[in-house]
Amino acid sequence: MLGECELIVDSAKQAIERLIDYDNQKQYYSLNKKMHTLKNQFVVLPKGEDIVDVYVGKLGKTSDIG
Repeated sequence: MLGECELIVDSAKQAIERLIDYDNQKQYYSLNKKMHTLKNQFVVLPKGEDIVDVYVGKLGKTSDIG
């Protein structure tokens, strides 16, 4: 259990190969990066002492991971 401490949350987009099916590929298109992406989120303790959580594979155009 973490108790009370500061956490750092960051995210990064990871490029993926464009899918063949148009309906599927548009879900992964990120206007921001002009490519097909997955979004990954990282939660760490200050100074990178420990990784608290990693979320991999959210759709690229999604602005927030909840």
